[in-house]
Amino acid sequence: MNDQEWNPGRLLQVSGSYWQTRTLHAGVKLDIFTRINQVRLTGEELADQLGMNSRGVIVLVNALSAMGLLKKTKASMPTPRKQPPFYPKNQTDTSAI
Repeated sequence: MNDQEWNPGRLLQVSGSYWQTRTLHAGVKLDIFTRINQVRLTGEELADQLGMNSRGVIVLVNALSAMGLLKKTKASMPTPRKQPPFYPKNQTDTSAI
């Protein structure tokens, strides 16, 4: 086993990786990337589509944006920065990727 030096910075890095993974998983599980790629939505509109509380959805989307997975705009929820070939589900033209 590798003897790594544990310090507060390393510990925060490891715990932060866990939360980033969980945040990404929640965004994928709720199909947020596909929904906001199809049409620009406000936080309330996205929450209505998901049948969820708008505050929770906005917090999740803000976290995805802080991770660099989405890009915020003033008028609507964040949109995907770049569109990797693995999302959105129903996109057939990947020439712009």
